[in-house]
Amino acid sequence: MSEILFHHPFARARVLAGALLLSVPLIVSGAGTVLGSKHDLSVGGSGPIKATSESEVCLFCHTPHRGTGATPLWNHTLSQATYTPYSSSTAKATIGQPTGSSKLCLSCHDGTVALGMVNSRPTPIQLSGGVYTMPAGKSNLGTDLSDDHPVSFTYDNALVGRRG
Repeated sequence: MSEILFHHPFARARVLAGALLLSVPLIVSGAGTVLGSKHDLSVGGSGPIKATSESEVCLFCHTPHRGTGATPLWNHTLSQATYTPYSSSTAKATIGQPTGSSKLCLSCHDGTVALGMVNSRPTPIQLSGGVYTMPAGKSNLGTDLSDDHPVSFTYDNALVGRRG
């Protein structure tokens, strides 16, 4: 019977997905990972911001189904904000609106989207202490990035050549 099931077109994918899911606890429980860090917003997280009842650690950012379409399997609602990008008289790069992983980080860290807003749930995940968006402080970058390190620009040989 197992030979017949393994010849099913999705059998290998299921086995690989199962192996990946079994390895997730190993990935998240090691040193330098999300579990127990400030990015662990689950009810078991170290706080100060954490869910009132949600126990899934990775769900706040990632999901295997109904994600935003951004990779890696992004689940948190993306900000629709327009940013004031970094600028400097000495910058040689063309710096525009954040893209890629910078946009993913800003989905929480610009303070415009509730931290519990995830695509895979019909309602936001409730957080303790009445917290909805990133509280004021150094973790909340806002939408004015003009005084922050530049992000989302192409660093290539042409740019290096312009530096002189």
